[in-house]
Amino acid sequence: MEAIIIAVILYILGKVFTRPQVEDHPPASPSGHPPKQMNQPLEDATEPVREKRQGLENQQKKRLESKLDVARQLTDVAEKRQRITKQVETVKKQKNKKNEKKLSVRKNDLVNGIILSEVLGPPRAKRKRIRKF
Repeated sequence: MEAIIIAVILYILGKVFTRPQVEDHPPASPSGHPPKQMNQPLEDATEPVREKRQGLENQQKKRLESKLDVARQLTDVAEKRQRITKQVETVKKQKNKKNEKKLSVRKNDLVNGIILSEVLGPPRAKRKRIRKF
């Protein structure tokens, strides 16, 4: 008996909560003309949305391209800066090498220079003397 009561309750709940089935043929309009198809107006309505979407996508692409251009320019500038610093370092090294070669003087070279200045220069007697008191 309990099973029958449960079945009846389920049947009643099923009828209450189910939607009525819609017929495949829509009702005729009062003017006698067949109703317009819904697909046509929806396509017309979505056209401006598509245009806006394409416009937004184009703007987004332009922004991304400009950001990429800026990023490329920054990397180019960074690479140029590295190249220039390397060139400056090599020039400094070359100058330091040249300066080292010019400044390399030995003790014997100094002694020989003094002797040659005495031999080739004017006699000591003809030089002006500065007397210190």
